[in-house]
Amino acid sequence: MSAEKVSAALPSPAVGHSCSGQRVSSSVDTDLLDGEEESAWFHQAVGGCGPPLKSHMMGKSKPFVDGSGLCSPGRWSPCARHVKPIGAQCFAGLQTVLDKHTDGRRLLFELACKKHVDQPFPAALVKEAREAVKGILRKHGAQLDLDAIPERQPFHLALLEEFLRLCNDPDASAYFSGKDSFAAGVSLGVNQKMPRTPAVFEKKCKWRAYDGETTAADVFRNNYPGAAENAKAIEAQFVEEAKLGAMVKMEVEEASRIYGENLRVASLGAIRKADDSFRVVHDGTHGIGVNGNIKVRDQIACPSAGDLRQVLQVLEKPTFVLTADIKRAHRLVKIKPEDWGLQACRTDESSSFVWLNTVGTFGVASAAVHWSHLFSGIQRAVYYLTGTLKLFLLTYVDDLLFITQGKAATDAIVVALLFMVVLGVPFSWHKCKGGTQVEWVGYYVDLEQKSVGISEKRADWICNWVETTVAAGVVKLHDFSAVLGRLSFAMAAIEHLRPFLGPLYAWSAALENVVHARLPKAVIYILRFIEHMLKHGWRTRPVGPLQEARRELFRADAKAEGEVICIGGWAVEDGPDTKSCRWFSERLTRSNAPWAFLAGESFRAIASLELFATLVSLVLFKPACYKGSMKISAGTDNLGNTHLIARLMSTKFPLCAILMEVAAVLMDGNHDLQLEWLPRLQNQEADNLTNEIFHGFSEDRRLRFRMEEYEGLVLQAMLNLGMELYEDVRKARDRKVSQTKRVKTGEPLRVRDPWG
Repeated sequence: MSAEKVSAALPSPAVGHSCSGQRVSSSVDTDLLDGEEESAWFHQAVGGCGPPLKSHMMGKSKPFVDGSGLCSPGRWSPCARHVKPIGAQCFAGLQTVLDKHTDGRRLLFELACKKHVDQPFPAALVKEAREAVKGILRKHGAQLDLDAIPERQPFHLALLEEFLRLCNDPDASAYFSGKDSFAAGVSLGVNQKMPRTPAVFEKKCKWRAYDGETTAADVFRNNYPGAAENAKAIEAQFVEEAKLGAMVKMEVEEASRIYGENLRVASLGAIRKADDSFRVVHDGTHGIGVNGNIKVRDQIACPSAGDLRQVLQVLEKPTFVLTADIKRAHRLVKIKPEDWGLQACRTDESSSFVWLNTVGTFGVASAAVHWSHLFSGIQRAVYYLTGTLKLFLLTYVDDLLFITQGKAATDAIVVALLFMVVLGVPFSWHKCKGGTQVEWVGYYVDLEQKSVGISEKRADWICNWVETTVAAGVVKLHDFSAVLGRLSFAMAAIEHLRPFLGPLYAWSAALENVVHARLPKAVIYILRFIEHMLKHGWRTRPVGPLQEARRELFRADAKAEGEVICIGGWAVEDGPDTKSCRWFSERLTRSNAPWAFLAGESFRAIASLELFATLVSLVLFKPACYKGSMKISAGTDNLGNTHLIARLMSTKFPLCAILMEVAAVLMDGNHDLQLEWLPRLQNQEADNLTNEIFHGFSEDRRLRFRMEEYEGLVLQAMLNLGMELYEDVRKARDRKVSQTKRVKTGEPLRVRDPWG
């Protein structure tokens, strides 16, 4: 491509529009709005009545996320979403066209059964549907050229913008008419202040540190072995990318003349995919000063396991689920021509040619936020289209998940898919699947059981890794850290297994300067326990609705003074008169509870002792059996333990061992525990029991707990093995003399052994 052609490709400023024809600026172009001003933007962007939904994750309540931004109607319950009249009209128009050409319900089931490899909507249907939508928009005052399709991307951005504008979407002009719109091409943000989109994204406040990578020290980098060894295959892929307008091949001399110091030729990595093609990774970090000089200011938010659970709780009787995948997602965002040189690469270091990426590129720091921003508008458009139908659409990067309740909402999935095709969304149709059970981004959703967990593939990977690693007895610590990341993902969906990660994190952190290590007995025990639970019904967990306990179940307390340790508790649910309530009070000694004295004086273990009192209460005051899961409530005057039970994680010993037993007991009964903090004066009865003041209770209602006789589900094993493990951890920390980071050897685990 010549310099003249590149110059010609540079966009001219587009003119914005409003209902009155006056120019309006894009929210993408807004370079302000911190604090209160951002809050004002949010309130203008509300997509429903009342506060949006909340989801719960690791003991914390957080705003519900569907992947389409703060202003998404999908963050509200369907009945609370604002109705957009033009959305309803477009839905009716699309439904009419669909019914004319095909059986929508049959098509949906065919997609769910993976019956379609290519586009399932006939070209005549898509054309007619697009014209129907255009006609409705024009009747409502559309001003843009709805036939315009900007080059180097597939989307009908003018059509999308007009639809969003007429639905009063706060970010409409970002797509076509605004400055630096997706139609004109977005900036990578190298050495430029990136814009904020407060109506869609939270403000990003933390960034990765790029030590020594902020300058372009070597702008012609060699490729990594995976790419260098497969240069011909990657070159062939680039030729196909060029046909799609995603890349330009240019002589090095000419590229240097056009871009000067902004020509940065990055190293390429390549990961072979199942179809023998390659996932090419553009290293925008090392040696070329690209990623280190990009400061993204919008924080991407993707749905989590907590959000999935919230959807299933809102939809009391979910009917159908369908997943879909967008083809080449990051490669669909048009980049400003003046930034193409910053995304250069070579397939052969001896070649006199470079390849310039003209679209978003995997490995460049701003690619993900640009794609998320672009597709968020399409996702919101779907919500405006479907109105108050009981339908949720969750998006994790390029993976879509529809969950519906009722026939009308289920049938609406096909209309929504047709609408997205009308907007130009390219789907990988052969990846669609659905029904009442489905795997999605590593999670597993079962509508019949109303449960969420991890996919069978990921569970199998964990179990196989445990088998192999335990058999070897030795692990590479860099691999172990990567596996902890995978386990953390899994335990976000299976929260009661989270406490078992605490000792693993403690051991891994203590050996940060070690390459290989022999597995301690405690680590083996924990890994085997996790493997056992995944193989025996704990790959998923029911999500509700949780049956709330009618009242507080129990209150507990602990006392530690010198050699005197006493725990006590009573069953509040038995009635208001303590004389009729079950209760316990027991002493712990160095002989039956040596773990309570590991820190020296017993009071130093008070958090562990308070939690142990809660555990004993759970064992003795076992709640009545209910069908399904039950949320039980209990009281303590230890505020720290309320947070501990909520997040189910501790790396401290013996606290982590007791927490593991609490979690195991809850799992065994299919219960959730909500521990409430009480001021000491409100916990006086339990406090009296720890002081062995029993006059308020009946001896006939006393229950006994023998520490020396209680093996527990995992408690005694973890107390015994844990003392040895944590002594090794202490010694490892004491031995640290080097401050160097853990050595990485060979390819990372994600390359050698991907897990899904």
